Amino acid sequence: MSKLETIRKDLLVARKSKDKDKVLINLLTTLVGEIELSLKGENPKDVETTVEELAKKFTKNAKVVNGEDEKREITYLSQFLPQVASMEAVKEFLKDKDLTLGGRLIGMAKQHFGGKVDPQTVNIAINELK
Repeated sequence: MSKLETIRKDLLVARKSKDKDKVLINLLTTLVGEIELSLKGENPKDVETTVEELAKKFTKNAKVVNGEDEKREITYLSQFLPQVASMEAVKEFLKDKDLTLGGRLIGMAKQHFGGKVDPQTVNIAINELK
């Protein structure tokens, strides 16, 4: 099941539920609309990439407001965010590297993990391993 299908299914379930979670319904309705709009644009991307990009955007916006409803939105959206390398995986990658390379290690880690690593995580791992 694609990420878009998951969102549509969750939207249907939220609309049919008795308690009618308005925050979730509004989030999912907006998300589906934005995804469909992005897919029809001039340079359409694949669905999975579009969902990840919009989940990042919505999460960033929700973090700015930082209310209770936004925390629920962030919790829901986290399942669609790209998975980044864990601290343990980064430390495992760095254990046999020259830690004096500093910033170059971040680039090496990005290349190793296919860009799915947080530079701040790499910096913290470097400092812990020194």
